[in-house]
Amino acid sequence: MGNIMKLTLLPQKTVQEVKEVEDRKDLASFLEGFMDGMKVGHFNYSNLLYCVYEEDQAAIIFYAAVTLLEQAYHDHAINELAGGILSTLAAV
Repeated sequence: MGNIMKLTLLPQKTVQEVKEVEDRKDLASFLEGFMDGMKVGHFNYSNLLYCVYEEDQAAIIFYAAVTLLEQAYHDHAINELAGGILSTLAAV
């Protein structure tokens, strides 16, 4: 969870980060083929990586929602409260 919090403070994706995501997809494809070739069993690593990515995005949205809700409580602002509620629903 701490790594997710650190990621929220980083700037937008760079070309290098996009390349790393592509490398992970290649690695997942390799592992799927390797496991099938060894007759160990079938496991879809691509779906696992997709699931982890989706949950990471949900955690980032939830962090933003908590920040908005805290700010709404502090400022007594209905706009921030609405944004926090909508962000919470988006995270779910």
